[in-house]
Amino acid sequence: VAPYFIWGTIFIVIYRNTLFEGVSGTKNILNTLLSIYIDKKMEPIYWFFLPLVAIYLSVPVFSLLAKPENKAVLLYAVGMGILTISILPTGYNLFQLVFFPEQQYTWNGMWNMSALGGYSLYAVMGYWASTYEFTKKQRLLCYSGGILGALIRGLGLWFLSARDQVVPGVLMDYMCFPALFLALAIFVAMRYLNLDAVYNYPVLVKAITELSKCSLGVYLIHILVMRFMQTLPWIERYSVKWYYLYPLPTYMFCVAIVFAARKIPVIKKLFP
Repeated sequence: VAPYFIWGTIFIVIYRNTLFEGVSGTKNILNTLLSIYIDKKMEPIYWFFLPLVAIYLSVPVFSLLAKPENKAVLLYAVGMGILTISILPTGYNLFQLVFFPEQQYTWNGMWNMSALGGYSLYAVMGYWASTYEFTKKQRLLCYSGGILGALIRGLGLWFLSARDQVVPGVLMDYMCFPALFLALAIFVAMRYLNLDAVYNYPVLVKAITELSKCSLGVYLIHILVMRFMQTLPWIERYSVKWYYLYPLPTYMFCVAIVFAARKIPVIKKLFP
């Protein structure tokens, strides 16, 4: 909550002319300010804070699923959540978009498992995947699902964007099963990855640890760095280089800023 309000306020100050354009009077200004904080209007990428706080508030309830006697309930929650929140909605909406673009009926979310509303499915599925002992065949199934998800998302975006001249929202949704399966595959792969070779190099371990400490700070400021880069004459936004060449140097530049800021007594409090 604290980083959201602190950095949200910083962004409000930076973009105050745009956010309060045409707003006058103390009453209207205060109401607009309230709306900005409630609906993350100061910076769209900060949407992530809202469901994250909601998930944190749900953890005491979800912790009941961690009890040994509730293993079957946990498995049921994961399975039914994936089916009703991810597979069926995405499958139905994608079917409509591909074969009936003129009508394009949409999935009724009332069918979704309400106990795992919002992005809670990721949290519960993540806990299950971190405690369940996957067999080799099950791991291969997870990896196949991730590859299939990546193909569906990539080819689907290419085909539908070319056909309709607009990016299809159904495949950009983080709850769509291509995204969910890909996340699960990467999580399982990292869990079972043999890192013994890494642990033999203390310097490498320390470097990874320091990078990890900068993660939240990078998220908080990366959009500012990107917008600065877009003002540079030799950088073309939405070009091939923008998507495939610049992410790594952008990340490293953000890490450098955060790492340096964390060494300054007062400023470091801005980068938890």
